[in-house]
Amino acid sequence: MLHMVLGFCFCVECRAADQVATAPGSDNRPHCRLLAFCDTQSDKLVDTSSTVRPKNFAEESTSAPMSTVTTNIESLAHEERVFPPPAPFSQKAHLKSMAELERLRREAYEHPEEFWAGMAQELHWFRKWDTVLQWEPPHAQWFVGGKINISYNCLDRHLSTWRRNKAALIWEGEPGDMRTLTYQQLHREVCRFANVLKRAGVQTGDRVALYMPLIPELAISMLACARIGATHSVIFGGFSSAALIDRINDASCKLVVTADGGWRRGTEV
Repeated sequence: MLHMVLGFCFCVECRAADQVATAPGSDNRPHCRLLAFCDTQSDKLVDTSSTVRPKNFAEESTSAPMSTVTTNIESLAHEERVFPPPAPFSQKAHLKSMAELERLRREAYEHPEEFWAGMAQELHWFRKWDTVLQWEPPHAQWFVGGKINISYNCLDRHLSTWRRNKAALIWEGEPGDMRTLTYQQLHREVCRFANVLKRAGVQTGDRVALYMPLIPELAISMLACARIGATHSVIFGGFSSAALIDRINDASCKLVVTADGGWRRGTEV
């Protein structure tokens, strides 16, 4: 069965919005034309990818608005089957049963501050917080007075344990090339790039735009920014130059980290 998803597509080139229907997983890229539409009266999908939009489409749209309740499409999101995991798998899991999960949910709901304080104890803090939650609606501040670094928690605290030689990042590129970085190797690369950022003048509180393909250097750049206290802004590598400029200016980025190319759908871009 061909499942169609009905939605709105915004054309970044001509700034025109169009109502389209596309098949999940399809390589068709709607651009200012209707690929298919669903006849709500007969529940049939009409392919218009190689034809002109039907003249009566506007009339059909007005006669059957989007908000009309219909029973033609039955929701498949309702699922009641349960698939219990094998007992050996459950014994090695952090949460070994649904009862334990429900206990944690109830604790987080009834005593949120105590619950999250307990979770925070599992991280490394350079300075412990004074107040767990400072709530002045609509503003909320968590762990007021605390000092923590996410890069240190992701990498450094594992270097004195057996995990330093464990794979921290396993990456496979689209052509099939592979790279594996242990915690120790990843720590070295992050520190090197953090020094590159500092030498380029990036300081705590600055913003850095990351305009890169899905490669290990993207994660390295993110961790390097966090390490020196800079805020990173990840920008999708397929965006146009105009979209890139808008996002750089909106965040007042001091630096842009990019690559000279990357693979996407079999093409080097």
